[in-house]
Amino acid sequence: MSAALEAPRILAVDDDADALCELVRALEGSGCVVLIARDADAGLRLAIEQVPDLIVASVDLPGVDGWALAKHVRSRPRLALIPFIFLTRGDTHEDRLRGFQLGGDDFVRKPLRAAELGARVQGSLRRQARIVGAVQQHLREVSARPAPEPGRLGIAGTLEQVGLPALLTMLELEHKTGVLTLLRRDPPREACLYIVAGRVHGAHLAGRQPLHRAAAVYELLRWDSGRFEFVARPVAQRDEIGLSTGELLLEGARRIDADVRC
Repeated sequence: MSAALEAPRILAVDDDADALCELVRALEGSGCVVLIARDADAGLRLAIEQVPDLIVASVDLPGVDGWALAKHVRSRPRLALIPFIFLTRGDTHEDRLRGFQLGGDDFVRKPLRAAELGARVQGSLRRQARIVGAVQQHLREVSARPAPEPGRLGIAGTLEQVGLPALLTMLELEHKTGVLTLLRRDPPREACLYIVAGRVHGAHLAGRQPLHRAAAVYELLRWDSGRFEFVARPVAQRDEIGLSTGELLLEGARRIDADVRC
């Protein structure tokens, strides 16, 4: 939330005038200040200008749809940690997988139910404050050292709690240097990302078909489960990727989106 005593500011994006009115009433009824946009382009401009506490957007927007809006939001460091809720008329497993891979936090089905939407919004805001805030604070407290203290990791958690896009964004914002290890059990795979001053300089994903550099990052952005461990330490790794975090996230989301459309 922007400030402890301020009402959360929610950006609502929907081209359906009736649905947008319902959305505004539901959000204002739960104590939120609502910013409105009727298409993705206007929504992105408003998000950049106002930096809301949460975004609620319809999947079925004209032109640039809600999936693409989420992709563009997640590619911008100032916006990448904002909770994003999709509004959808369907609720398939494929839609949910696609949404979570693009950095979405939750889904709400249309027609809207005010009580449900309010609960989902408040839940996302609390989760953002509790989990992402704790990770950011921990990262600030981790001091770079030649090696971590015995038995101590810089920080560890699960990708269900903090997705890789948010994690990479936080490392960039804090200008951290170290090694980020990702582990998934089913199927078992392990990856290492080498971070220098907040940017990914190298990456390796082990397995039957190992991947390196940006290709490894793009594959890891598809993971919606697993564990991560970040250790702050000096990294002697030349930049083999040559892309900013935002560029990596944008291209990774584009690939996920392209695969889903095929």
